[in-house]
This record gives sequence, structure tokens and C-alpha cells, in this order.
Amino acid sequence: MFTDAGEHTFKNIDRPIRVYSWPAGIASNTRVASKPTIAILAFDNLSGDPEQTYFADGITEDIITELSRYGEFTVIARNSTFAYRGKALKSAQVGNELGAGYVVEGSVRRGGDRVRVTAQLIDCASDGHLWAERYDRNLTDIFEVQDEITRAIASALGSVVQSSEAKRASRNLPSSMAAYDYFLWSWQHILRMDPEAILQGKNIAEEAIALDPNYARPYCSLAMYYISMTSNGWSDDFAASLDEARRAAHQAITLDPHDAWAHSFMGLSELWHRNYDNALFEARRAIELNPNFADGYVWLGNTEGFVGAEQRGLDHIATARRLNPHAPVWYSTIEARGHFGREDYIRALRLANDALVHVPRLTSALAIAAVSCAALGRDHEASEFADRLRLHTPNLRLATIELQFPFKNEQDKNRFVTLARQAGFPE
Repeated sequence: MFTDAGEHTFKNIDRPIRVYSWPAGIASNTRVASKPTIAILAFDNLSGDPEQTYFADGITEDIITELSRYGEFTVIARNSTFAYRGKALKSAQVGNELGAGYVVEGSVRRGGDRVRVTAQLIDCASDGHLWAERYDRNLTDIFEVQDEITRAIASALGSVVQSSEAKRASRNLPSSMAAYDYFLWSWQHILRMDPEAILQGKNIAEEAIALDPNYARPYCSLAMYYISMTSNGWSDDFAASLDEARRAAHQAITLDPHDAWAHSFMGLSELWHRNYDNALFEARRAIELNPNFADGYVWLGNTEGFVGAEQRGLDHIATARRLNPHAPVWYSTIEARGHFGREDYIRALRLANDALVHVPRLTSALAIAAVSCAALGRDHEASEFADRLRLHTPNLRLATIELQFPFKNEQDKNRFVTLARQAGFPE
């Protein structure tokens, strides 16, 4: 018997606004590879409570993550598949737009201590159902359900997944469903890339850790919070924020050495610490662990760009966009910085503006737009972007901008600082 009541409430934390999808990517319907390509659409929330959507989203994302670990498949990233939420489209159309041969649809109904998950795998070419199943379980069994769905999809596609049990055993699962809930809420906030929202996400992640200190994923939320505060100039103490990011990422890796997210965040922490070799190692390790990790390719591309390998970095971002055609807005910001590194200021400005249409307060995009305009001799526009940046970061100084953009090469750093000064950034 399902009801609409949950098991717990969030202490001292306001209910968050549901996260939105950013349609800022450059769409592509090109298949990523000759391997079977799968698009897992956002599972419908049938719980009767719109605020339970985060739980259905979390189930979907976990299945995407687990299936992505298998090198036999190419799995389209979350942001692209979630863009189809609520749209009554044929699977063939979705598959064509995303470059996928197979689509997974499903639903989640949660009530009390019970959950019902349904899933079906559809062949886009024939619109035929290859596999379908329904699971009625206790909430404590939800991770077993995720594993069963993942293995069933692999089996239906005829793939031999010899290491499925080993991979399952390697996962760091929470001992508390409440901790899992808190993690899902925290991650929804972190994804919004807004200073107030990500602070809320940090607070919720700390609640998750208090409930289960041995669960790795909430530490990933903490690491991303501190990295976002640093990379966007929102922190009052850069050094302290970077140290906290490293500590959180290290703890996540200690608890789950096979978590690609944890290695990516460690790589980003090392990048802003200016430990470039370590940053590249961790970013590449994340891709080894999850060959379909679209965000991981972007972060690897970001790191490559900052160490001076701009074209290689842009190639990684192109791979990410093929895996995630409806990419989040920060893909554009990172790609813009890569084109700035190649002195393609027109393209850098266009991409930065694309990001700012969706998140006007994204300070890293404002900075790239300002210096790109300065490089193009568009001083009035450069000054306007600099003024907008100061509005959102009152303590803005050239020294803080240097901290936000960890260029390895002195020549690249000096060019950036010179253009920032020309744009009107205060000393």
C-alpha cells in the first residue's frame, strides 16, 4: 500500500526549488561510437507529491552512472536525457535527436517505506520493447533494484558484463536511506551554480554526512561546493576553500576509490592548488573509471586548457558534448575559456554570452566575456561586463581573478591579467 508520506523530514533546511535544466548545449545527433548508445530518460514521479521528483531523478541518475561504467555501451548524459521530461515524443525521435539506438523509460512511486520502480528498454529503430520489469521493494532495497535494472539492460542488449558483481561490490552504498535522500537534495542545489543555492546544498550534504559518515557521495557535494566558491570568486578565503575541497574529495576517494566523481573533484582541487600533474592524473583516472562520464571529459578539458594544451582540452569538451548534447550551461563557460586560450576571442565571447543568458550571475563567464571584449578592442562592452562582475563580487580585484583562473604558463596568465586590467578590473 503506497501513501504520499515520506519517512523523514529535513531538519532546519528549507525545501529547495526544483532544479531546472539548462538548454545551453550545442546539440548533435551524431552517434558517439559504434557501440550501442543508450538514452535513459528521467523516470516519472508517480508519488503524488511534486517534491518527490528529486528522488525519481536520483534513481535515474544512479542507473545512468552505473550503466556508464560498462565500456560496452555509450550512455547519453543526464542533462541531455532530462531535457525530454514531460514531452510526448516517440522513442525514435528521441533516439534520432540524441544519437541513441535505445531508450530507457521508467517511473518511481514512493510511499512510506516502500518504493515501486518500473523500467522498459525500447529499440528506437523498431519501437519495440526489448525488456520491461516492475520492482516493488522496501526503500532499503533500492540499490539492489538499480543493479538489477542495469544488469537487465546489459543482458537485453546482448552484452556480456563479466564484472558486474565485482563492480557492484565496489560501490560505496549508504547505510541510511535518509543519508541518500539528503545527498540527492544537496546535489540538486549544487547543480544550479548560484551562490545561495550551492550554500543550501552544502548544508544538506553536511546533514547527510552526519547521518552516515562513511557514505562517499555527500563529500563529493562538499568538494564541488568549495570548488564552485573558488572558481567563481565567491569565497572570502580562497586558500581555506581549496583546502576544504581537497579534504572532501580525499575523503570521498578513501571511502570509494572507484567513484569517478570523487576523482574529478580531486583533480579540480589539485588544479586550483596549482598541482598540475596531480590534476591531470586525477582527471584522467575519472575517465578510466567511467568512459561515458561527460562531465569528467569537460573537467579534463578544463585542466588541459589551463596547462596550455588548449586544443586537446577542446577535443575533450567536444567528446563531452557528443555524450551530452543538451549540456549544462557551465560547459559553455569552460569551452569559452579554452577558445580564449587559443586567442579565438569572438568564439570565446559568444560562448560566454550563451552561458550568461541562462545564469546571469555566473562570474567566470562574466570575466571571460570582459577580457574577450578587451582583446577585441570593444572597450565599452568590456567595461560593462566588468561592472556586472563587480556587482556580484564586490571584493573583485585583479589578484582574485588570478586565483580564479589557474593558468600554468606565465605568458597566458599575464595576457589574461593585462586584458582584465584593460577591461577596468580594480587593482
